[in-house]
Amino acid sequence: MSVHKLPSYQRRRPEETLLYKTVATHLNTFLANLAEEGKSLPKHVEKELWAFLECGVLAYGFVRLKCTGCKSEQFVAFSCKKRGFCPSCGGKRMAQTAAHLVDNILPRVKIRQYVLSVPIPLRYWMASNKKLLTSVHRLVASIIEGFYINQQAPSSRSGSIAFVQRFGAALNLNVHFHLLHLEGYYDTTTRAKFQKGRAPTNQDIQNLVNEISTRLVKFLRKRGYLKDPPDERPTDPLFEQDPTYASCLSASVRHRIALGEREGKQVRFIGSGFGYEGDTPELKGKLCAMVNGFSLHAAVVIPKHRRDQLERLISYTARPSICTDRMSLTPRGDIQYELKKAWRNGVTHVVLSPLELIEKLCALVPLPNLHLVRYCGVLAPNAKFRKQVIPGFTRAELKQKEKDKQNVSNETPSLFKKSSWAKLLSRVFQIDIATCKHCKSEMTLISAIKDPIVIKKILDHCGLNPIPPPIAPARFQARLIG
Repeated sequence: MSVHKLPSYQRRRPEETLLYKTVATHLNTFLANLAEEGKSLPKHVEKELWAFLECGVLAYGFVRLKCTGCKSEQFVAFSCKKRGFCPSCGGKRMAQTAAHLVDNILPRVKIRQYVLSVPIPLRYWMASNKKLLTSVHRLVASIIEGFYINQQAPSSRSGSIAFVQRFGAALNLNVHFHLLHLEGYYDTTTRAKFQKGRAPTNQDIQNLVNEISTRLVKFLRKRGYLKDPPDERPTDPLFEQDPTYASCLSASVRHRIALGEREGKQVRFIGSGFGYEGDTPELKGKLCAMVNGFSLHAAVVIPKHRRDQLERLISYTARPSICTDRMSLTPRGDIQYELKKAWRNGVTHVVLSPLELIEKLCALVPLPNLHLVRYCGVLAPNAKFRKQVIPGFTRAELKQKEKDKQNVSNETPSLFKKSSWAKLLSRVFQIDIATCKHCKSEMTLISAIKDPIVIKKILDHCGLNPIPPPIAPARFQARLIG
């Protein structure tokens, strides 16, 4: 019986993608236009834009892999490791997160996904205020956990992992939550034994979304975000500190343009119409209810034995914000981005000028030190019974780890099973980077090349281009496009 072998690794070429070409051609123009208007971006946003242009390009550095058989070499370029819009780094983070949670964190129990969407003003407030985002998550997680825990047992606790997804289908800023919640609870008085919980009904989902809406509105009024009269503007620290960045965030959640010649105008869509249905408290589908702009969906559930389905679900919730395969160039030079699914009103694509696209990319860059994966209940890092419920190691292995930790000074052994990037590639993307593409022997790491002089010599010797892709200078007349 023949064994199926995975395809060998082929170096990606980001400089050939439309996203890279657009940023490289128009970034200097975008920044120059801002400077001419007396505006500027926060340092972390501008840094991410420039780092994207170096991600995956051999001329900026790489690691050398050598085959143990035929002695051929392979180069793997450095990545930018940013969290905003880079498709490659987003895909890598997606694979690492999914493998880590399935192998080390989520116990082998039934898990249900809760997706919570919030009204448009709250999307901006959560994107611009880390403390508010944390408070909203805690409130939502406690309400859903309250549905599962045993009210007769005060020591019972459930748990969830929340993914803060910051993007919508049209490259807009849409902060919402994907919560993977344990379908049941642990009775901490009986050595963390798991008790199955009942599945929610349509009425339960309506009650949950109504409670979330009521308590969040009350919380926002208490914090001063909702005021009387309602048209009174709440305080906005981000706007006072970085008005340009705040304007990009605010416009992105409303499908509008914040900068340039089309400032304040609606984003251009392709389809039979444009608009949104009114917010009416009603059941929208199976285990899906909406009220006052809050929408809760809970129809996706993963059985405890289907860890492969669980990993695919996590990969979906932790996926990158942009898919370059859905980007195309129009005859006028605009960027046309295809929606994953056509909207109910017939919209199929969003059309942006190059400068408008860069503006939308800025809005997708999160605030510094903002946690996009959050743990709650028994899965929280400081939870007392976390070690007893996670599947990473058996209790005997945990005890041995503790002994090793005490015997070895200045060393903290990890309690988690780790996967190398080569294993993740073969596990998620069906690519084998550890095997030579010529003789199928094992590839080993030789060194990391960072010195520009050495980079140029090696690439010249191997017949590869040592010059980075060109970055166009600023063109002020480009402001008239669109």
